[in-house]
Amino acid sequence: MTSGEMILFDAGLFIAALLSGDPRHAEAYPLVEAARRGPCPSVPQLAS
Repeated sequence: MTSGEMILFDAGLFIAALLSGDPRHAEAYPLVEAARRGPCPSVPQLAS
């Protein structure tokens, strides 16, 4: 992935960002908040 490429956030990422009990919350919340403020830097891979 190169700088400036568009990235896709699926519904699971948004759900994880909202649910603090979700194991993905620690990674998802900062990404969703960054996207709300404007362009979000691409992330090569999220933890599974």
